[in-house]
Amino acid sequence: YKYLIGDAWGRDELQNQPNRSISVAADTAVFPVYFDNEPYIVNPPVSTDSVMLTLNVNMRVQVLEGNFDPANDFVVAAGSFQGWNPAASDPMDDSDGDSIYTGTYKVPTKARYEYKFVINATDWEPTPNRAVVIDTVDVEVPPVYFADDSVVTIKKNGNVKFSVNTDVLIEVGLFDPSVDSVHVRGSFNGWNSDDAARSHMNQNLSNPLNWFLNVPFEAFGVGDPLYYKFWIMKKDNMINGVAWEDTWERPTHTGGGNRTAYFEGTDNQEIEPDYYDHIQPDWVVPEGTGLKVTFNVDMSPAADPNLQPIPFTAGEDTVYWICEQPSFCVTQGWEDTDEMKVLALTDPEGDMIYSGTLEVQEPAWNGFVYRYAFISKSDGGTWQFEPSGYSNFAYRARYVGQDAVRSFPYKEWNMPVDTWTNAELKTQDQETDPYTSLTAIGEPAKVVREFKLNQNYPNPFNPTTTISFSLPEASRVTLAVYNVLGQKVRTLINNQLATAGLHAKQWDGRDDAGRQVASGIYFYKLEAGNFSSIKKMVLMK
Repeated sequence: YKYLIGDAWGRDELQNQPNRSISVAADTAVFPVYFDNEPYIVNPPVSTDSVMLTLNVNMRVQVLEGNFDPANDFVVAAGSFQGWNPAASDPMDDSDGDSIYTGTYKVPTKARYEYKFVINATDWEPTPNRAVVIDTVDVEVPPVYFADDSVVTIKKNGNVKFSVNTDVLIEVGLFDPSVDSVHVRGSFNGWNSDDAARSHMNQNLSNPLNWFLNVPFEAFGVGDPLYYKFWIMKKDNMINGVAWEDTWERPTHTGGGNRTAYFEGTDNQEIEPDYYDHIQPDWVVPEGTGLKVTFNVDMSPAADPNLQPIPFTAGEDTVYWICEQPSFCVTQGWEDTDEMKVLALTDPEGDMIYSGTLEVQEPAWNGFVYRYAFISKSDGGTWQFEPSGYSNFAYRARYVGQDAVRSFPYKEWNMPVDTWTNAELKTQDQETDPYTSLTAIGEPAKVVREFKLNQNYPNPFNPTTTISFSLPEASRVTLAVYNVLGQKVRTLINNQLATAGLHAKQWDGRDDAGRQVASGIYFYKLEAGNFSSIKKMVLMK
């Protein structure tokens, strides 16, 4: 649930944030909260330089699930107000034993702070950063559940098979399976490779391009998320004259963020194999293609001193496009640094729309994970960046339009105009795949050679996702969504005649009656002529 002003959607709180939730087993009193989680105090004493920020976290569910022992464990708050260093914060206090832990911190006024709670200064909340805006008064944020987990979860033993394909990495010369290897790192192994049995993947003898690992779990919550990424162990990290130091993947479908799976509590759970960085073999840009990509950004918000602490000055400051996918940097022979100057953007028309064209060094791939920055002349040449972080969609992800496998009908591609932002999440700047990117510009696909149902994007999603498919010939199409019981919940396309080419349809998470459906696993089915295909997706609130 959430609160809204008025009687219609549009002025509701928590835009682009998770809904509030509570599990009710008996009469329950919900802690008071502020609308949009933004505290406000009427006529408080005013401080000119610093105020006291009080944070509260409810650890009750973590105690009941066995994740937190009040007698031996402690919880701290870490965030931008103290350098994101858990060791720099004192343990939060629960002197009254109600499982609500409190910490108070002296912070500068007139600022926005992001933070998380951390168990034993090592186990971070896996959820997106929390945020609070401070003016000139003391603020106390109402209690929240650690990891936003308000429901005690059933725990089971189980086994999860992780799998990744390295086809593209091998083709572009980044990976040698005879000497290199792949690890899976995530919330279940401390995000490192210290425990080889839970991180070092095995090469598939029947398919040497594929790597897999079966990871056992004991007393793990059914339905709990498993956050993870793939990481490359290189024997020699010098490639194209540069060192590939950061071999963590930055998947395009998560905006560079973590992958997510959900524990099923079975002995043979298999996560559908994907490609490193989510880059499909279809998206390879062959040598000799001659692809040129123009990036565009509206810098108007950056020039607003109310939005940008060190504002952008047109005509003086220099804007740069920053690649945030280390593997792509290596294909281009770039040093992977946030302060890269490989693509400067200019504004010859003086309309605050800055543009720059990248000539892709081939072979490479079609998929760009990036953000923007500028060098402030007035601030002594300092770099000013769009925010990033560890959340999903902290970076933009866009593609050059394709009409078929490795086919680029427009060798000079003009990306949509981005807008400079001070928000960490960039959910509005995420594209699904190259085929959808082509149809988005209003041009028909040149050639589609096969029927194909693509994976929805984003996935998991909340509340809207896009389903795309291709038709090599005009066909009558039915596209529907089903729940895990096989019951149809929404018909998106009902026996309609569709032309040959690429098509995309959005699902807003509602059934045919307009009701919001519950979180969970759903299936979508495409029927076109004699072709039929089904794929799985996850709605997560």
